[in-house]
Amino acid sequence: MAAQALSGIINAKVPAHMKPHAILINIARSDVVDEAALVDALAMGLRALANPDDLAQGRSPRAVRS
Repeated sequence: MAAQALSGIINAKVPAHMKPHAILINIARSDVVDEAALVDALAMGLRALANPDDLAQGRSPRAVRS
């Protein structure tokens, strides 16, 4: 299925290649963005906004503040 093929397509490599002023906005299913990679990128200082509709891992980006 296409949905399974897209799961986690926004992974740890994507934030590493983003310009410092870039913003990632996901209006698709939340599983398109790798949750662990998002939380790790926020912890590393990526300036971003995250408001996922659900988190499978139970980790909240709100808990990560730089």
